[in-house]
Amino acid sequence: MARVRSIPSSELPRDLAAVYERFAGNYGPFRNQVAVFAHVPAALRHLMAMLIELREAETLPKRLLELAIVTVSKLNACDYCVTHHAPFLVVEGVSAAGVENVLDYVDHPEFDEKDKLVVEYAIAAWEKPNRIPEALFARLRRHFSEAQIVELTLRITLCGLFQQIQRCARHRGRDRSRRATRGAQRLRKTVRCRPSGLSSAVKLKSLYQPMNSKRPLSSTKHKNSCGKKTFAGTRPMTISALP
Repeated sequence: MARVRSIPSSELPRDLAAVYERFAGNYGPFRNQVAVFAHVPAALRHLMAMLIELREAETLPKRLLELAIVTVSKLNACDYCVTHHAPFLVVEGVSAAGVENVLDYVDHPEFDEKDKLVVEYAIAAWEKPNRIPEALFARLRRHFSEAQIVELTLRITLCGLFQQIQRCARHRGRDRSRRATRGAQRLRKTVRCRPSGLSSAVKLKSLYQPMNSKRPLSSTKHKNSCGKKTFAGTRPMTISALP
């Protein structure tokens, strides 16, 4: 059972409640996670707000960011994080089978050079940060700016930190948050085969754009995984794909 109580946003001051709800509603289906961090107002005020700001800045390509997060989640056997981040990778063009085999990156048929490099670095940065080969860092410099490398390292280590806190609190979403799990299942289903109208995959992709952005997601027709032609229109003002 959970060792700490989930704190609802209704118990928080207005400014913290706003960060709480923005993170739980727009960043991703992680309400049970923010409910734990709400015990430490400074963490809620700065960590969650920082993650939202980093997403809006778009310093790193989202495919590479999600690859790093799923890699660390796989290393830590965090089913909750894999379940909730896998749909975002599917939106970025990685198949469900490809996500499952993300750690077998060397000969991964869906990964290009950058993809493989990010997975390799995520493994090294999380498991042996004091033994990262200079050759690996040199390859990173060929593809990324120093700001991107620093943020990539930050996101890798933050991902692991969040997972360790959740485990210590025994607050795993897989067991404790049926709503979040159902939401992730819905995301996977809608990515595989969207219903009519604006695709949920487009809604998912909208999470990767700055909040309140009206920038078109796409101006070209494309085919979804069911083989149907779709047209990705303007980013929806509200996101209904998340629980």
